[in-house]
Amino acid sequence: MNACFEEKQTQLFFHKLSELLDSALFDDIVFNCRNGKVSGNRLILSVYSQFMQSLFEINPLITSHPLNDSDDNGINLPEIDVKDMRKLLQLLNSGESLRMSGKELCGVKKLAKIFQIKLDIKLFKPGVMIVEALPKSGESETTADDSESDESKSSKCETSEKSKNKNSTELDPRVCPICNITCRSWQGMKRHVGHSHRGVDPKILPIFNTPLQNFPFLVKMTIAYLKK
Repeated sequence: MNACFEEKQTQLFFHKLSELLDSALFDDIVFNCRNGKVSGNRLILSVYSQFMQSLFEINPLITSHPLNDSDDNGINLPEIDVKDMRKLLQLLNSGESLRMSGKELCGVKKLAKIFQIKLDIKLFKPGVMIVEALPKSGESETTADDSESDESKSSKCETSEKSKNKNSTELDPRVCPICNITCRSWQGMKRHVGHSHRGVDPKILPIFNTPLQNFPFLVKMTIAYLKK
């Protein structure tokens, strides 16, 4: 009787949690993509990614509510399509597996690799995959490519997608090279660095003008610099 009650309470808790996440009421981080914006929850992102948790720990002021249009804060992803970021957030917020086409999976895998999120990918039927995001563990994290099943490896991204991503777009000069938030201008970004990241010489900023695929390395390098 007691075990049955606890199970119902647990189900109710996760059902309510899922409803609140879908409402975006508690979203506190905005991703500025190539063709739009989408918001997420730092807690949920940290459940799945040690990389994102570390980013939020060293940059507590990176919060940004989607309803605040005047807010400059957010994570800038100039090479990412907003629909791909939205699909990844849907996967994380649901806590369940989702069916994706090969084209959808392409964008999600790219983001999972950037954010160091482990994906479990299985073949459902030709052209359709079952994808689940795995919460981080204490063990060394593996990325989307490492957790892919033998069957799913047969599902490749389209050649046009690969060729399109060969030429990486450099980060916008308005983007903070330390926490990657987007400011309104280069001068505003320098003021942000001076206020939020004291001890970092603005003269070193040009060396951080790095393609997006090097973003994880950028953060690690910045953490090491700040610890000096």
